[in-house]
Amino acid sequence: MTVTVYDKGFTEYNYQDYITYKFAFENKTDKDITAFTGQMVFLDLFDKEIKSLNLTYDDGVKANSTTNYNAQTDYNQFMDDDQLLKSKSLKQIKLQWKPEKILFADGTTME
Repeated sequence: MTVTVYDKGFTEYNYQDYITYKFAFENKTDKDITAFTGQMVFLDLFDKEIKSLNLTYDDGVKANSTTNYNAQTDYNQFMDDDQLLKSKSLKQIKLQWKPEKILFADGTTME
């Protein structure tokens, strides 16, 4: 299972600001995934953590396929990590996926 961010942006909706993300979840196994949870860590080019997001997805990913997912987090202009993440392009960010638990359709789990 790999998780990548292929787009990051910023939007304002109903007077609230958000950082937006487009994820790609790739299931490299021969078993359907029911759900998974973990952390996506955003690092600067020197491997210093900018921010980490808890990520839980329960819409499933078919065996040997990729699913796209759009998400957003609240943007707080007074938080240094939010300001830094907003200002960096994906070329200026390293991503680290830390899976915690994967549930498969056959009832097995991976931790």
